[in-house]
Amino acid sequence: MNNFTEGFALMDTDFPSDPILDVVIGEWSTIVGGVFLGSVSLLGVIFNAVNVIVYAKMGQEDSVNIALLALSLSELGASIVLLLISCFGAPQLAASNVPVIYLISWFHVIFSRVASCLTAFITLERYLCVAMPLKVKLYITMKRTIVIVSVIYAGMTISMVPPFFSRKIESVLMPGTNWTVLTFFFRDENSQGMERISITVNNVTLLLAFAVVFISTLLLVVTLKRKSRWRSEASSASRSDN
Repeated sequence: MNNFTEGFALMDTDFPSDPILDVVIGEWSTIVGGVFLGSVSLLGVIFNAVNVIVYAKMGQEDSVNIALLALSLSELGASIVLLLISCFGAPQLAASNVPVIYLISWFHVIFSRVASCLTAFITLERYLCVAMPLKVKLYITMKRTIVIVSVIYAGMTISMVPPFFSRKIESVLMPGTNWTVLTFFFRDENSQGMERISITVNNVTLLLAFAVVFISTLLLVVTLKRKSRWRSEASSASRSDN
């Protein structure tokens, strides 16, 4: 019975159910999860597909274009997964009791973490372009950018492999009903620990990416203000000399 509480689809028949409330919740779930999320995801797919085409046509001779193309690809993948989630969240498919959303949600985690890391890298590169414009191309070359992008994609994908193998799908007969649902169960205690480690690694990665974006943006603003002040002083000095 303990394994059942770990399943994906949990239903408790001890609590009374209000038919009217269930209908209202179902309608709002369809509106928010299906219509709103689906519309936003579809727009994301369209715009990110356009970005991918534009950056691909611009060529990959510059490190910035490579990073932006990789970012657009990751965001395109995340938008496609969200669109699939909204489709499988439809009442007709949700009633099939097939835990597809749980499975494909991990792909969204992969793409979103890749996008976060690439955003941090692009923000850091933008700061270096302002702080040391003459040396940034020596540090961030095209080959190094390709390596960094490849490591980010591979690292985030590998870190999410354990959740795919830590659970197994089994059919369970719901107590007090004639329903049989497919649920996810941990294979063993080690599998549960593997999934927790994977989730922790991805959460830490997300926080580190946010920290890099915040610090790089803060330093960028400070550097721009300092250089703007220096240019104003230099311009005033040249005018006074004339």
